[in-house]
Parts: sequence; C-alpha cells; structure tokens
Amino acid sequence: KQQSMQLTDLRNEITELQKKLDTKDEQIRSLSHENQMLSETKAQREKEESNIAAEEEKVDNLLEEKKQQSMQLTDLRNEITELQKKLDTKDEQIRSLSHENQMLSETKAQREKEESNIAAEEEKVDNLLEEKKQQSMQL
Repeated sequence: KQQSMQLTDLRNEITELQKKLDTKDEQIRSLSHENQMLSETKAQREKEESNIAAEEEKVDNLLEEKKQQSMQLTDLRNEITELQKKLDTKDEQIRSLSHENQMLSETKAQREKEESNIAAEEEKVDNLLEEKKQQSMQL
C-alpha cells in the first residue's frame, strides 16, 4: 500500500514534470518563432540600411560631381572673362589703328593733291619758259 502511494505520487510528479516540459517546449517554439521573426526583421533592416547607404553614396557622388561641374563652370566663366578682356583690347587696337590709317590716308591724299598742284605749277612754269624762249627766238 505504501509503495502504491509512492508510485502514485511519482506518477503525479512525472505528470507535473511532463506538463512543465510541455510548457517549456511551447515557450521554446514561441521564442524560436519570435527569434525567426526578429531575424527576418533584422535582415530587412540591414537590407534597408544597405540600400540607404548606397543611396547616400549616390547622393554624395552626385554632390561631388555637381561641385566639380560648378568649379569647371567657374573656370570657364573666368576664361571667358579673360578672353573678353583680350577681345576688348584687340577691338581698341583695331579702332586706334583704323583711326591712324584714316589720318594717314587723309595726309596721303593731301600730299598727292599738293604734289599734283606743284606738278601743275611746274608745268605752267615750263610752259611760260617755253613761251618766253619762243618769243626770245622770234626776236
């Protein structure tokens, strides 16, 4: 009888331990499922962070490219300004030389007119001398 009670107590204890074991198994399944979900969430977050990092790198590259283009644009504007200054200087030289050429052309035309007048006067003098010579020969 004593042994029978002990066996019953042991069976009851085994039943209780089996229930606790089942509860622990359920907790393990639940925690495993939760860990799986957290792992998937973590993997998704890491993927998103990787995508964000890639996008940030693209933005950084675009900003650097824009900065380089801005610097090139500034360099080109400076070059245009320098070329415009040179062009303005050349235009001023052309105006100055054109004015000088105009003055020289007017001086040349005046000289040619004067030379033509001198040649006409010389011809008149030659004609008068020839006429005087003819008159002198007639006398």
